[in-house]
Amino acid sequence: MPVVNRRGRRPGSAPVRAERLGAALLAAGVVVATTVWAVPAQGLPLVRDTEIETHVRAWADPVFAAAGLEASSVRLYLVNEPTINAFVAGGQNIFVHTGLIVRAGTPDALVGVIAHEAGHIAAGHLVRTREAAEKAAIAGLATTLITIGASALGGGDDAISLGAAGMSLGENIASRMFLQHSRSAEYAADLAALQYLAAVGRPARPMVELLVALQAKEQTQELLDPYARTHPLTQERIQQILDWTRGEQVPQSPERAAEQAAYDRLVAKIVAFTDPPEQTLQRYAGDDSVAGRYARAIAYYRKSDLNAALSWIDELIAQSPEDHYFHELRGQILLEHGRVAEASESYRQAAELAPEAALILVGFAQAELETGDDSSLSDVTAVLERVLDLEPANAKAWRLLAAAHGRAGNDGLAMLATAEHALLRGRAADARRFAERALKHLPPDSPAFQRADDIGQLLKDSSGATRR
Repeated sequence: MPVVNRRGRRPGSAPVRAERLGAALLAAGVVVATTVWAVPAQGLPLVRDTEIETHVRAWADPVFAAAGLEASSVRLYLVNEPTINAFVAGGQNIFVHTGLIVRAGTPDALVGVIAHEAGHIAAGHLVRTREAAEKAAIAGLATTLITIGASALGGGDDAISLGAAGMSLGENIASRMFLQHSRSAEYAADLAALQYLAAVGRPARPMVELLVALQAKEQTQELLDPYARTHPLTQERIQQILDWTRGEQVPQSPERAAEQAAYDRLVAKIVAFTDPPEQTLQRYAGDDSVAGRYARAIAYYRKSDLNAALSWIDELIAQSPEDHYFHELRGQILLEHGRVAEASESYRQAAELAPEAALILVGFAQAELETGDDSSLSDVTAVLERVLDLEPANAKAWRLLAAAHGRAGNDGLAMLATAEHALLRGRAADARRFAERALKHLPPDSPAFQRADDIGQLLKDSSGATRR
């Protein structure tokens, strides 16, 4: 399936070389000595999922606009942790725990928390946050979070999909990474959130209900959730929100019902990929909603019951054949069970329905490569170049592109793509070495040659090693 670059250029061409090199250098640790997706000491479990990212982004962007922020400049990251938590770090980067999504109950409550974090950004509270981080002796993590924005959304090899993340959540790291805010900052962020929600026509009362539930934990001194630990949930603070929402009615409409249904699917997906399969099946037993059947398809897939998993997902596809997320899941199920030709076809259908969804395109390209059919290499290359046009720092796409070019006999481009992948993975020496090798195979007047030369020049070691 050829994918056309609407802007009429290939990745690596002159207009985007500088942008990509800057992002890659930042991600590689040339500026700081750590990669972004893997945070070894703190174990930051970032995950990617097209469906969750798309919906949360759509719900949050109007709030960012209401806060006077450029929505495209605010980056949202999913943290695979079961606690109710969200936080801001390193500029306009908002980290949302999957546990918050699951336990918020409604899109309104989830957006309310995100609006609170947007209030911190708009009010400039991050300077004090950084100072608090340094005093807490976690400046190293703060530096990582500051630099994370360049490539964390790129889907690097350490940035696992929600499905791949589901087997183990690991220890609760949030208390070590959540940066303490002052009480006055929390009140200010609450007030700002209320104003933003009013501006976009969202009710604030669902956010109150979430805070009251957290207050109950605070009062019993369980404090299991870092949001309760670090955001002082005093009665006065809750009362401020209650006063604001007095008399507020939560509107009902078909649009809001559809939004809730979408939210329920996100919850089902997170639960099914992170809880034990038997627990998921028990939770959704007898639930014939789309979310319930979705959860069962994933649970059976994780139990390696391929027939049951396909039965449920095929039923959903028959009901909603234009839903690209169902085709994507079917492709994932088949690919991980070795049925690559069928997986490729499912991913192809998902990609045709969602040609701008980078993660779906990556899945399709991977499945196509695993079929071993070299006649499709040019199409696979076009798909991966489209991914890199959408997400220049997608390390997995660079790795797959290197494989595609290598199988096609394009040694120079394969080495350049390998250099790009190494750069994003923090292996500067490997990136320089492959860039230098690429120069020997690329036409000197080509954009690819210029890109390889840029990498070699900027990553030369201090001894002044030659580029060739």
